[in-house]
Amino acid sequence: GIDGNIATLLGMASSGDRPVVGMIGDLTLLHDIGSLAISNETLNAVILVLDNQGGGIFDHLPQQRLDEHEALFITPQQVDLAALAQGFGVAYQSTTTAQLGRHLRQALSQSGVQLLHLRVERPESLAAHQRLWQRLHQ
Repeated sequence: GIDGNIATLLGMASSGDRPVVGMIGDLTLLHDIGSLAISNETLNAVILVLDNQGGGIFDHLPQQRLDEHEALFITPQQVDLAALAQGFGVAYQSTTTAQLGRHLRQALSQSGVQLLHLRVERPESLAAHQRLWQRLHQ
């Protein structure tokens, strides 16, 4: 589900001395955005946001074959995540798949809550997942 993912991640960060990483979708971030209000420099957490413009997870489920799929399950959003992070005092970094490893290492070396923003295209994400599942089945 999308309820409480950021709150859970920050709770995990508060219980230890090692940084934690959570990967969530853009709608999950927006749904639990208020939890960023409890972020502070004593918490070491990285939130990796996969931004597929809302609802891309449903491309992976059986309802993807429905004619009404786009209208019923995809929820495009145009929120400025950098401004949103800034409003909560959270460090923000836009990244690409090629830069992700480097940016993740950088974020983990810093204190506080970090937001890594990775934009993904829904069709490409679905194809990559399908290839991965095919390799795993082999």
